[in-house]
Amino acid sequence: MIRKGTQSTVKAIWVDEQRCVRKTATEEGYQELLEQINLFRRLPSELCHHYPVVIDCNIDASDPYYVMPYYEFPSIRQLVLESQVDADFISRRIDNVLAFIVSKQHVWRRESTPERFVRKAYLERAYRRLSGFALRNDKFQRYLGLTYIELTGERYTSPIPLIAKIMDSSYWVSYLSPDIVCSTHGQLEFAHILASKTSSRDFILLDPKGFDTLLDPFYDYGKLSACSHGYLDWIDEGLFTMSEPIVESDTLVIERLEFVSSNRVEICDRIDKHWQNKLPDLYGHSFPADEIYLKTLFSEAMHLCSAVPFCFGFRDIAKAVACYVRATQSLNHFARLTGI
Repeated sequence: MIRKGTQSTVKAIWVDEQRCVRKTATEEGYQELLEQINLFRRLPSELCHHYPVVIDCNIDASDPYYVMPYYEFPSIRQLVLESQVDADFISRRIDNVLAFIVSKQHVWRRESTPERFVRKAYLERAYRRLSGFALRNDKFQRYLGLTYIELTGERYTSPIPLIAKIMDSSYWVSYLSPDIVCSTHGQLEFAHILASKTSSRDFILLDPKGFDTLLDPFYDYGKLSACSHGYLDWIDEGLFTMSEPIVESDTLVIERLEFVSSNRVEICDRIDKHWQNKLPDLYGHSFPADEIYLKTLFSEAMHLCSAVPFCFGFRDIAKAVACYVRATQSLNHFARLTGI
């Protein structure tokens, strides 16, 4: 097994008759790999049993890597997309992951929120990813400059104008700013959660952000929501059909975007509804449910915008466009609910 990405290569190997996985960083992913190693080394006992054990590592820039055991657990992505397990089976595992994240991960390290946090962590990051990708792809540059997107007859405002509107609103920037930043996983996607089929309490969390990266809790929830509500796994795997985008005046028109395996899409929808409804219970009365939902939705939209460049396939921007459309829908939903 070899899996290559823009920041790392993951390869199955054997070490002393033990099946392992070696993660090797590319030049682009070198710093992230170092931060992950630093995090794994410093995790307290109440956290480390849900993260990989580092068997061996090398932090030299010429060949940076770490080796961890090969975990037999399937990922939540595999359970959602490929297996025949039901929504309740998967939801129980996500329930335990979120209980751990809220009660252990997010309380481990906390600091006051730095200045311009929402702008840097969300708004400017999303804008930078979209505009940077447009500079590398002429077709997407044309799409990004359009004011509206129309999908199956429904019109949405494109992300860039909405991002600019939120940036210019001191009220909404203040509303979205967290009271504290904390130790998050940082990349809490379906593909990064390995879950046991025999025990809902056994799971391993892969590819976290580093020790020095403190974010707000909704950064994690938005990553999860990008999968359960934004269908990011379907997009990444190319499990969708989409009509050819057409430019009409100031509008990008897409007549059809459908995700395949309707029964598994329905399972995903039920999972999304379950954990989104249950998340407020983990906070008791300290966080209003409507505020949790709005901030998770905003985070989801920003993560989907930021994921667009990573969905680009060789000479084919269909995945990137599909991700861009889902980001647009989520951000418009947030805008309608808040009156932005």
